[in-house]
Amino acid sequence: MRYLPLFVAPLLSVTVQAAVFNITGNSNDQLAQSNGVSPWIGQPAARVGGSSTDIDGALVMFFQLPDLGGESVTSATLSIYLNSIANNATFNVDLYGMGYTATASIDAVNDFFGGPYDTDLSAGVTALQDDLLASGTGVAQYYTSINIASYITEQYENGAVAGDFVKLRLSPDVADSSNYRYYEVATANDGANPPMLDIVTGTVPEPSAYALSAGALVLGLAFVMRRWQW
Repeated sequence: MRYLPLFVAPLLSVTVQAAVFNITGNSNDQLAQSNGVSPWIGQPAARVGGSSTDIDGALVMFFQLPDLGGESVTSATLSIYLNSIANNATFNVDLYGMGYTATASIDAVNDFFGGPYDTDLSAGVTALQDDLLASGTGVAQYYTSINIASYITEQYENGAVAGDFVKLRLSPDVADSSNYRYYEVATANDGANPPMLDIVTGTVPEPSAYALSAGALVLGLAFVMRRWQW
């Protein structure tokens, strides 16, 4: 019976080491309102949509970026806990990125937006997911975004460092949500169900490393075939 040499086996797979960062939202998250006033600080929940009479709200959140240790972001997802949907709200809630900042504080006058997905043309704003929260869905549960790894990576490439905050926003997808029709979502001040940003990193081998591994594998298999022919 002939056996593969031991040095061949490690070449048949690539091991990628990963780190996982479970980042709780910063407690300075706050409701930005259409009237340019953000009076509520430290509340455990926020009303996204028609927060009160003739006033709409959007939740602005902050997540402190970790030290990646030279690795690349392979996955990043936002998880939001939806407490309830008030008064049969029929609009949906979209996810936007608002860049990064050194301090976790909102701009009460300029941070609000409500309207169709990907129509906020403000500088530094990126549409990330349409209908992260949708009318008619279940409540009292978490909802998780699509993978926004490329957006998180972009913040580091733009100059963000460990300790800075990535700024994300939940916005109603209509310009006028109607009075008191809103999504109540848990904020970072909800001790049980805060917003979470989960980042996974891994070492992405350079193309040259793949080439070297492939070459070594070919040589190893050639050696095996010659041994089998003896």
